Amino acid sequence: MSSAATTLRAARPAARRAPTTSRAARPAPLRSPSATRKPRLRVVDTQARAKERRVRLVAWLVGALVVVALLAAVAFHVQLAQGQLELDRLEHKTAAARDRYQQLRLQFAEQSSPAAVAARAAALGMVHDGEVPTYLVVPDAGPSTPSPDQTSTTLQEGWKKVKPHLGTQP
Repeated sequence: MSSAATTLRAARPAARRAPTTSRAARPAPLRSPSATRKPRLRVVDTQARAKERRVRLVAWLVGALVVVALLAAVAFHVQLAQGQLELDRLEHKTAAARDRYQQLRLQFAEQSSPAAVAARAAALGMVHDGEVPTYLVVPDAGPSTPSPDQTSTTLQEGWKKVKPHLGTQP
């Protein structure tokens, strides 16, 4: 090696080397001196920076709006699901009440049947005579005469009043 190269290496700090897979040592690449590098300076365009800021702001606002919309959709879906659960609970409750109502109607019908009434009367000590009912004669009362059928008379009189208004219709 030449003495100039040795002095150059001694004056320069040791460069970091990347680990190698080979066993042979490789020399570090030489760096260019800092005096030859160009400075990274540029003219600041305030209008362009303001436009970039506006674009970034709009992008953030659109992203935030999308997130808020998604959260609103999730909240709406949760409300719908809770409402559906409440409807299901009320439907089950209504079906149970309907079944109970049917059971009570059946029980009432069974207890109101003539056979059930006769059985309860017999349990209370009442007996069935089996004869045709007779009329009681009340002293100081005049003889009763059957009256004409009031319903049919009323209907006939009503028909006579309504017929002229109907014309030929029955």
